[in-house]
Amino acid sequence: MTFLNKDLKRATDEANCYTYCLNGALVHISNEEYGKAALYLDNASRSLRELERMRKEKKADEQARELLERIRERQMEEEVICRLRSWT
Repeated sequence: MTFLNKDLKRATDEANCYTYCLNGALVHISNEEYGKAALYLDNASRSLRELERMRKEKKADEQARELLERIRERQMEEEVICRLRSWT
């Protein structure tokens, strides 16, 4: 999954917005309405930036979870070592 669960609906909405805006820009370009096309492309670009922000947030969350898991594993290892030393 590319996005956090909390962002799934927003990501879907942004992807749909991107597609709509890109298609709208193409229509305006074919009608030689370049100013209107530029506005649609600006909005498409905004949607892509938002999708990228959400993707990065997901990646940061995954990295934090991996780090936390490594810390927990290390703590468990240290506890085992301490117990083994106390038996000797």
